[in-house]
Amino acid sequence: MLIWQGSKSPGKGYNAYRGTKSGGSYSESNPDLVQGLSNRDRDVQSGTTDYYVTRAVDADGFESVNSSEGTATIPSLPVPQSNGQLAAIGGPRAV
Repeated sequence: MLIWQGSKSPGKGYNAYRGTKSGGSYSESNPDLVQGLSNRDRDVQSGTTDYYVTRAVDADGFESVNSSEGTATIPSLPVPQSNGQLAAIGGPRAV
């Protein structure tokens, strides 16, 4: 979950942007304008570090400059190990 402090000037909302390099090019990570001060990015990959900035959007739809950059590292998930006792048996129902 990406959380940020609000802009000092009122506006319509925020856009959040994600990049794979610090200070690098960012792509918008929210499909719609964010109305609050947080956003859940559902398109992240495990084992990577992503870099985020937000931009306030004013009443006319113009964006501010980038916020300070934040980072998030998504840990790699371990692959479950089989103990050799798991078996799938075919039958009239799908397994």
